Amino acid sequence: MNKEFKNRVIDVLKSDDMRVYIEEIIREQITIIISSEHVEYNSSEDNKELEEQLLKEKEYNKKLLLRIEELEKNCNNYLEIYKEKNNEIEIIFKQKQESDNEVALLKEKNMLLETRILEAKTKYNQDLKKENTEKKIIISKLEEYENTYACINKAYSTYKALPESIKQRLGNIFIRDNIYAFIVAISDWDNIEGIWTFTKRRIIEDEVNGVKELVELFTNAFTLFNLIDDSGRYEFINPQIGERFNSDKHSIKGTKTDGYIERVLLSGIYDSLTRNAIFKAVVKI
Repeated sequence: MNKEFKNRVIDVLKSDDMRVYIEEIIREQITIIISSEHVEYNSSEDNKELEEQLLKEKEYNKKLLLRIEELEKNCNNYLEIYKEKNNEIEIIFKQKQESDNEVALLKEKNMLLETRILEAKTKYNQDLKKENTEKKIIISKLEEYENTYACINKAYSTYKALPESIKQRLGNIFIRDNIYAFIVAISDWDNIEGIWTFTKRRIIEDEVNGVKELVELFTNAFTLFNLIDDSGRYEFINPQIGERFNSDKHSIKGTKTDGYIERVLLSGIYDSLTRNAIFKAVVKI
């Protein structure tokens, strides 16, 4: 119920105009009752009959007064009931207002909570994404370190497997026989060139002792050098079996001057900066 409308109704019921209006309704009801129940009587010369008629009239009026009193009492009861119900309505209306205020406050709190939850989710997703990115970087670095360590270990193991006579010939490159000195030696480009040149000479001169180990040492040492250098400048020249001989990239062991590659004896090195082969791959055709 609209509060303003309800207050207006109460003011109207309490006004003098409404009281007069109710009294007029009561009088009209009395007139109707009198008109409907009144027993008309004819004038008579007989006084006794008149007296009886008057007695009846008095009795009727008495009943009528009682009826009027009853109506007034009922009217007052109705007014009391109305007041009581009106008070109840006011209480209910007040409770409804309080309930509406509580609902509005709860909605506001809920919206604030949803906003905070959304912000927390967003931050969590951002943090999780950042953490995953950092984790991938760390894993990548670990894998890189593991690959580097595996390459170092493999290259050093290859060096350790060389015959003592060859290790002595390489004494100007590997001054000390430990893994730290080995890493320092491999980090120097001149030493990579030295290993390749020494290995090629052994192949050309058919010095088969330790050649396989030397080729493997060069391959591992050059791979390790690229991991340390990280410039990407130098690349392997690894011809495919059946590939046509290319004098810009390949050198032949033997007397033939042209043909198709049957075997790769030693990989070459290509300089991507100058776009030239620093060392041509040694092949047999």
